[in-house]
Amino acid sequence: MRGDDGVGIELQKRILKRDLPENVKVEEGSTGGMILLGMIEDYDTVLVVDAVDTGDLSKNVVIFSPRETEAGSTNTLSLHSVSIQDIVRFNEALGEKVPEIIIFGVQVQDISERIGLSPKVSANLDKAEEELYNLIMRLSSR
Repeated sequence: MRGDDGVGIELQKRILKRDLPENVKVEEGSTGGMILLGMIEDYDTVLVVDAVDTGDLSKNVVIFSPRETEAGSTNTLSLHSVSIQDIVRFNEALGEKVPEIIIFGVQVQDISERIGLSPKVSANLDKAEEELYNLIMRLSSR
């Protein structure tokens, strides 16, 4: 366990307790890597919820697409050695359908080896959950 890196799982637990539209499916992708290829291929839109480090602790949540991240950046969203950008490029190279991918990134404060979220991330969890729920509702009604 790496502290705030577990924020995605915490938000998943919270979101699963909410009333969600029938066209919304919530999956855990914490194993990451190429396994995500098979998880996303059948969807039009994929919302990835994960811990991110933008370097700006004043931000609680950032919402962006993989294409908005700088190519070759060392600060990309990484899902255990394979980035979202790698998955998109791999699907494109195979001629596979690439769903719209939206990343809901929660700013981390502490990803040291420990169990539990940092006080700052914990304090902002209710707000992040509400923002995530509202985003899910907007996306599901398109």
